[in-house]
Amino acid sequence: VFKRQLFGSLKEGEDIDIEDASQDVFLTMINYIYNKQNEWTKYDLRYLSSLYYLAEKYDIMELRGKILASIPEQKVSDENVLDVAILAEEHTVHQPLSEALYDAAASFLKNKFNNKLDTAIDFFAETEATEVNSLVVMKMMARMKLQSNQKLPHSQNCKNCSQNSCLNDKVVTQDNFLTGAIVTDNRNGGINSYNLVQIAG
Repeated sequence: VFKRQLFGSLKEGEDIDIEDASQDVFLTMINYIYNKQNEWTKYDLRYLSSLYYLAEKYDIMELRGKILASIPEQKVSDENVLDVAILAEEHTVHQPLSEALYDAAASFLKNKFNNKLDTAIDFFAETEATEVNSLVVMKMMARMKLQSNQKLPHSQNCKNCSQNSCLNDKVVTQDNFLTGAIVTDNRNGGINSYNLVQIAG
């Protein structure tokens, strides 16, 4: 599919114009096709969304999956949570991407507010009341409620990471670090396991 869509009826020596992505994003896709390896967390969510668009356009299913899997590992903060939700809204035509972005934003807010509605309302009161901001705020609030309703009883938290939403297959970060949790080093085929003690540095 990729070769046919990219080259089509191209004559030898003719240039190919890529008009719907930056050169960097396009080269990242080409690099993935040939190397299959990438450190997805080094890219921001807007970059990954552009890359997802190309993966969708050229039907590269494995790349789409890698991008979606990397979104929960991206840093969402007070400063960018609204931008993440707006990005999700901009990509509603790509539903899996939009859902993953909304989930990342809502998950951050749910943890930040600890399910306290008054705190959430105070946070959003500082947001400029535009049409798109209002839409994404409502969608994030609804998603936070949905995530809260899906929460398991505390007694069913993961026995290793003590989280309601298990961190299995997640990269260890400063935000999700848990002393005593058992982690597996996947660099050597996942044969070595370690107990977390402290963050070096």
